[in-house]
Amino acid sequence: MVYPIQNNKLGKADTISLGKPWPKNKICTTGIAVTKDGTSLYTVTKEDNTLYTINPATKAITHKTRLAAEAYSCLLSPDEKTLYISLWGGDEVAVQQYTRRWLPVFILRLTVVRIINSYFITAHREMYSVFSSGDSKQL
Repeated sequence: MVYPIQNNKLGKADTISLGKPWPKNKICTTGIAVTKDGTSLYTVTKEDNTLYTINPATKAITHKTRLAAEAYSCLLSPDEKTLYISLWGGDEVAVQQYTRRWLPVFILRLTVVRIINSYFITAHREMYSVFSSGDSKQL
């Protein structure tokens, strides 16, 4: 939240409402991505498992997309046409592409395998990333 200072006092917080306050609506934002020009904000939530598309200038929700599980984070691709959403409650990464609105493309089911001191992240029998702790400690 941003609190402006007015007459040496904190002013009203600048907020974007996603719904009625808890406990009426259980909405908890867990990840945020913003376009380079600042015209669109994307946030994912746990509890209601939703991707919200927001116009920051008007603070209006322009679109809501239901997700398969609780979200943890989201990352916008450099060309801003793909949004990657980690699904905390599903051990998956949801991949959404933007045309006129976000459309689900596919979901990667992730498995983390440890072999000696290296970790492999695999999905759909393909290896996507390899990383090593280097010192036999957990990452």
